[in-house]
Amino acid sequence: RLLYMGLSILVNLADTGGSDIVLVHHGADLLLDLITSENESIAYYAVAGIQNLSCYAECINLILDARADDALKTLLKESGNHSIRRCAAGALANIRESPNYQARIDSESKIAARHK
Repeated sequence: RLLYMGLSILVNLADTGGSDIVLVHHGADLLLDLITSENESIAYYAVAGIQNLSCYAECINLILDARADDALKTLLKESGNHSIRRCAAGALANIRESPNYQARIDSESKIAARHK
């Protein structure tokens, strides 16, 4: 129960402009670790938190570095929970809209081209 309360606080902080607080206290790391939890409630809170954090440019690189976009794509395709799929879709949309995402894609493409 305490974990759910803590996750709820992180989700709400990220939603109300407190992304800096979530980042400083490593809440984003916790959310990223939990998005693949087998516990559906925990996974939902984690994905909702990542969706909220994905609205902030300073969080996009953290999400991409953790390869959370891959986990979100998997959840979007495979989760039986509509709320998890909705939050995963929202997070992915926010990530794709970010200039940081396009810069990352361009950089990875250049690296891949050099190794051919």
